[in-house]
Amino acid sequence: MTTAIPPASSDVDDFVSLAMSLDSGVWPTLQGFLVSYYPLVVARAPSVLTVMGAGLAAERDELPAAASPDHGAGRYGSSLHLPLAQATLAAAQRADDRMLAIAQIPADSEQAPHVFVMTMGELQDLADRPYAEVRARFQADPLAARVAGGLIVLQREHGIWMGESWRVLIRSHLPEGGDFGAAAALEAAALQAMVNLLGQPLDGGDLAHVCRVVDREVVGGRCAGAEQLTTALGRKDQLLAVRTPTDPRSARVSDPAETETEGLREVERPSVGPVARSGDRPQREARSGDRPQRDGHPVARSGDRPQRDRRPTAQQTGGSGLAASLAFVPLPPTVRFWGLATDPAPADAAATEASFPGPTGPEDRHPTADCVARLCRVLEGDIDDGALGELGRLLREGHELDSSRGACSAGAGLLVKRLRDAGPARGLYGVRTAGPTGGTVVVLGRTDADAAVREIAASCAAELGRNVDIVSGSSAGACEFGCLRL
Repeated sequence: MTTAIPPASSDVDDFVSLAMSLDSGVWPTLQGFLVSYYPLVVARAPSVLTVMGAGLAAERDELPAAASPDHGAGRYGSSLHLPLAQATLAAAQRADDRMLAIAQIPADSEQAPHVFVMTMGELQDLADRPYAEVRARFQADPLAARVAGGLIVLQREHGIWMGESWRVLIRSHLPEGGDFGAAAALEAAALQAMVNLLGQPLDGGDLAHVCRVVDREVVGGRCAGAEQLTTALGRKDQLLAVRTPTDPRSARVSDPAETETEGLREVERPSVGPVARSGDRPQREARSGDRPQRDGHPVARSGDRPQRDRRPTAQQTGGSGLAASLAFVPLPPTVRFWGLATDPAPADAAATEASFPGPTGPEDRHPTADCVARLCRVLEGDIDDGALGELGRLLREGHELDSSRGACSAGAGLLVKRLRDAGPARGLYGVRTAGPTGGTVVVLGRTDADAAVREIAASCAAELGRNVDIVSGSSAGACEFGCLRL
């Protein structure tokens, strides 16, 4: 079967309704999880489709940013990402029992929710221990690691007191193995809700940085930070070109509308101001009657419209270094990307396709930078069948140069073949596999090709006897969306 993951148009309302009805008895273990007399802050972070480029960091953090002056690759970066319409939502609430309780609402009401509970005393103790010990404590529960890890990193790296008690509610329809940035979205949504409830909101660069540290130090991943930057700073219907950062806090932003001579804007990191240190109470704790501020803007209360129209600014991107650069490229209304992911099968790990060559040599750390730059320039021009064909060729070329992707799984291989066979006659112009699992497929086509993509996905799912998840569309990043205070 195919699964069309719900879009952004209804996910916030549905999530709030679920949060407000936990005592209805659908999930007995969640009765009493939230209380009505404490404020609740809801945040949303989109999943990420890596259109081209690396999704993993090298073994070391220092990644040189190669560029091709012929195509201005340095202006765009080495990887290209789209914040998707599908997202992870998080609701954070304070409590008075000195406990951290995390619950993930399942997509299927017949399934039991995932619940993790620990004392805040233990969490405070972990904040003073080496990351290796923190990682060992959460090794059996990656969800808890990504949520609780945010509080630990927040206190250790930014000196922001983690608070006394927490309830954190999570919902996501995204498959964790689908290479759609589900982990980054979870980290960003939970952290965004918690810091705003603390009255200590982070700018976009810092939000991405904390999430990256959580992934690398608490979970034990190898992310480069591009997915975290996209889920935090992404803009609806705009691709984000990222030159792989050594530190997301050093990100600088360029809009394609800027002149070539203006180039990338280096921005100074704003002062965060005095914050509470480990063991102290915060200088200003968010109270029920308070209205937390972010960059001078109030966080929305219950009944307010979420502040969706705040584009990332120099302050939000933060950072004073030059190791990372970002460029936003508007997606033409006639062009659409889809992401398809198949459930893994035991034999998929060793499956490969001869048409997908292996990694490039270690001397070329960013081989896709030139393709990213040329693809972005095509998107900035007039889009006709010729331009769509060129975009498809560049997508395939970038795929063949991408050393981060895993071996193509059998399920993804079947999807690729069927989608390529359909071709321009069905509005499909480019297909590639993506991500280290090898089970994710990126599709480029006309906006009106949605029915064709879903028809092919359903046919492949029936033949494989496995589920095929479909993501598409676009939505605002965590910072542009803001928060809801209920």
